[in-house]
Amino acid sequence: MSEIVALPGLDPGIEPGLETIAETLEAERGNVTEAAKRLGVGSAWLRRKIMATKELGEVMDEITERNVDKAIGIIRQGMEEESYLVRFYAAKEFLRTEAGRKRGFGQPQQAHVVEAGGGRPAVIVLKWLDDNQPEPKQIEGSLEP
Repeated sequence: MSEIVALPGLDPGIEPGLETIAETLEAERGNVTEAAKRLGVGSAWLRRKIMATKELGEVMDEITERNVDKAIGIIRQGMEEESYLVRFYAAKEFLRTEAGRKRGFGQPQQAHVVEAGGGRPAVIVLKWLDDNQPEPKQIEGSLEP
């Protein structure tokens, strides 16, 4: 378990204040490992401090939101690029965002069973793409467990 390491010029056991930690997290753009090195503390200790302190949690949330904004800005810039390939991949990534998911993109595809009528489940036949065997016209047996 990682403990506090003394800051240069300070007595061991003195931990940096919340304002100093927040400023360092900002300067390191939320990189906890780098902020811990700069503060002279263990990264595990700093992570626990962030999780235990509302103010530091809010600082990290804001840093994360800014990083998301930057990433979306980069994707949007990519969608305006001259290269078709760059535009294609940027658009693909954009469709994975929350905005794209709201429109039905970026969600995992799942099989759905629909009723065949009369309250009975539909028969689902799975086959390989290169399977040339004809599909059965009727499946014998009950679908009940």
